[in-house]
Amino acid sequence: MKFLLTLVLVCNIALAKDFNTTPQPIETINTPDGYKLESFDKRYTFAIPKAYTVKRADTEVEFLMISSKGKMISSISEWPASNKLLFNADDFGLKGNRGQVLIALYDQNITTNKEINKFREEIFKISTNVQVFKRGDFIFYQQTRVDKGQIELTISNLNNDDIIGVWFLKGNEEFFMNFIKTFKSN
Repeated sequence: MKFLLTLVLVCNIALAKDFNTTPQPIETINTPDGYKLESFDKRYTFAIPKAYTVKRADTEVEFLMISSKGKMISSISEWPASNKLLFNADDFGLKGNRGQVLIALYDQNITTNKEINKFREEIFKISTNVQVFKRGDFIFYQQTRVDKGQIELTISNLNNDDIIGVWFLKGNEEFFMNFIKTFKSN
């Protein structure tokens, strides 16, 4: 059994290098039945199931989505444009903003930048699924972690250079897609 699990894990890692990270257009939808709109610092809204609640964590930049049974199912963190510690273009030898750094990290046609290649290799090594969605000024970078089975979503807003990270601890594809399709700036 261990051999089979190891083989599946190795195959997933090997396949990760072949992910198609071309941004896929995705539609905007209204609030689906059984969902409600929530606000993130009055600047962004998104839909979550009506049974879930949202509360601010102890930190100023993190929100938690809680299921009806009181368990955390997702968290949202923000790295505003003023926070230059994450995806700083200078760290990658690039010019431009953090949104452009993310585009470069997931664009497999960029192969001459060693820092980009090293970071991309790490992303693909720990992921079973990498997808990129684009809707208006937002680009959504999705990866499913091999080790945790959780979906990690990085959202880049091309207008204001904010970066938002969302971790879905429960692999609910419908919830994930509804979140992306309803996410918008106010």
